[in-house]
Amino acid sequence: MHFDLFNEDFLLPLVVFSFFAFVFKTLLNYMERRQMIKEKVDVNFIKPEKNTIVDVPPVYSSLKYGLLFLALSLGLFFGEMQGGDEYNPLPFFIYTLMFGGIGLLVNFGILKLMGKKKEE
Repeated sequence: MHFDLFNEDFLLPLVVFSFFAFVFKTLLNYMERRQMIKEKVDVNFIKPEKNTIVDVPPVYSSLKYGLLFLALSLGLFFGEMQGGDEYNPLPFFIYTLMFGGIGLLVNFGILKLMGKKKEE
């Protein structure tokens, strides 16, 4: 028996379950925060002020997403150059994930260098 992951008999219940799990988790978080505010508990620990690994302001998210999308487009380009087609999408998938990860690592390196320059 062949199991197809993208079969609608499997994918539809998975999507429906994921939707309801997300809604339930969101409502649970809302009720929890509301209760904490009602009891006057300090809620600042929920959202940290700064990134703990790299000490730079959060305004550099555009750098992260710019590098990520540039790297993803390069991955799609190289996947096309390797001969990916509609019957074999594996080169698209591999190169897109590989270049996306490289883009995020480049972003991390840039932010780390900016953090070191700020310390000096």
